[in-house]
Amino acid sequence: MNLLKEAKEDKLLPKDELKKYTSDIKNFKIIAEDKTLIKKAKAKLIKLELENMLSEYNSLRTEYTQTHTEIENQVNERVNIANDKNKKK
Repeated sequence: MNLLKEAKEDKLLPKDELKKYTSDIKNFKIIAEDKTLIKKAKAKLIKLELENMLSEYNSLRTEYTQTHTEIENQVNERVNIANDKNKKK
């Protein structure tokens, strides 16, 4: 009940903040009607998403390469051990 009373008395937000929000709403309406701006924003979002995906792909590729190298080294080590054992026989 206090909030309703404060709202009626304009005590919830100072007038300068109310003006700021009113200004933001007007700017949003202008932006929402500007099709070129919307297209640019969409293009920028798509570009950012692609950059993030490329970065993730590169990280995964690096991780795969490291794992592959480790496995290859382990296999080579076991082959060398087996070859050494065969030479001793």
